[in-house]
Amino acid sequence: LYFDLAKHANKMAALLRAEIGKAGFKFLVYSPSNQLFPIFPDSLITELHKNYSFYVWSKVDADHSAVRLVTSWSTKEDQVLAFIEDMKNALKQRHKWLH
Repeated sequence: LYFDLAKHANKMAALLRAEIGKAGFKFLVYSPSNQLFPIFPDSLITELHKNYSFYVWSKVDADHSAVRLVTSWSTKEDQVLAFIEDMKNALKQRHKWLH
């Protein structure tokens, strides 16, 4: 049972990792586990914090920080997909503001 639960957590993290990477973001460190450390613009972090709880791990530069995202046995795929969609929508909004 433990291994099945861990496998699910890692699968959800892999989905999150892939989609964050496709969006063009780098990671502070590569982690094959259920803990991810993507580097996001601080403005995106502020926007995502409105609906999601996660830890700002470290400041990378004046405008970017690494965050700690963790999936678990109870993380549902639709939750991961919602986070990804919200991330993409926030990026689209940010792009509109810049132009």
